[in-house]
Amino acid sequence: MGARTRLLAGLLLLAGCGDAPAPTIEPVEAPHRTAVEDGAMRALVAEMARHRACEAVQGRFLPLPEDRPGAQRRVTEGRLWVQECTVEREDESLSLHLAGRGWQWVERSAPGPLGSSFTVRGTVRLEASFDVTAEIDLRADVDARLARIALTPTDPPRARVTPIGTIPVEPDGGWSSVIGGLGSIFGLSPRDQARPLLEEQAALTVRRQLAGGATISLDLCTGQPDVVLGPLADEAPLEAAPFDDGARWVDNARVRLHAGGLDLSGPWDTSEEDASLELDVESGGPVEVTVLCQADAAQLASSFLAGGTATVQRSASHQSVSGRATIPLRKADCPSSHVLLVAPVDTLLRYRVTSDEDEAHALIGCE
Repeated sequence: MGARTRLLAGLLLLAGCGDAPAPTIEPVEAPHRTAVEDGAMRALVAEMARHRACEAVQGRFLPLPEDRPGAQRRVTEGRLWVQECTVEREDESLSLHLAGRGWQWVERSAPGPLGSSFTVRGTVRLEASFDVTAEIDLRADVDARLARIALTPTDPPRARVTPIGTIPVEPDGGWSSVIGGLGSIFGLSPRDQARPLLEEQAALTVRRQLAGGATISLDLCTGQPDVVLGPLADEAPLEAAPFDDGARWVDNARVRLHAGGLDLSGPWDTSEEDASLELDVESGGPVEVTVLCQADAAQLASSFLAGGTATVQRSASHQSVSGRATIPLRKADCPSSHVLLVAPVDTLLRYRVTSDEDEAHALIGCE
């Protein structure tokens, strides 16, 4: 996943599962900007994005954020394997459609019938699609050595997220267990009762998050792009990336792993130059790190999404990491590399992918 992919990943806030009726979510009002007034310039940026967008995300495993109250913005807890992508431009606006399959860790309670309640806790496999139309606004601040591109939705976004297979749901004990038992007798299990309620909340969450748009930031001294989800005022600082030492990166993320879950990132282009994955286990562990070639990663993901386990048939390399390590992604092993992460207990880690050929390139004079 290259830098362009990370820009688009900022739009991918798919949380939970479902396509149920929900209150209309109106797009947020764009923050005040001292932006480029030339419509032709904004149209040029939109056309450049239209030309490269699907190339950057097609077939990739894009990060999905935590799905719980108080979730951290930069923590990944699932992936969407993109299998459909179309982008259309009209003047200064872009209309983006993405669809695919994926998984996400879900941990939330839902009310059931007759005062009962149920808790979903586990990995939910899903099919997802969404559509959003956004205006593009461009601003450069040479003194701050920063350029920003804002994507502000112009219409209520649309989202459809449907679970694949079983939802990991259990009654919250007591009366809920009684209601769940009665429901099972009459052919209505707790999973059946919780599913539509969770779908409705998930659909609402997706639309609300997409309505916030995104702001892409470009460091003019290093050429490093980054993204913040939601509206960001011109003077507001960007939230620091997990690895924040000024070095260039291809991807930079924090991941929360759970027992029985997994994280699968990539592909990373290693057809011309080697790359590296720097991993730092912040809590929990150890983390099993497996480098896969593209065909093997696709086979593993397909098996997992079909309800199976993430069984590795072939790998380029494997390493167990308890602290900090750097794992090579070699062109001699794979022209396109993926990284599979699993852990036996709940684990929080951060990783950074760097390319041997990806050096800092100042876009302006920086002393």
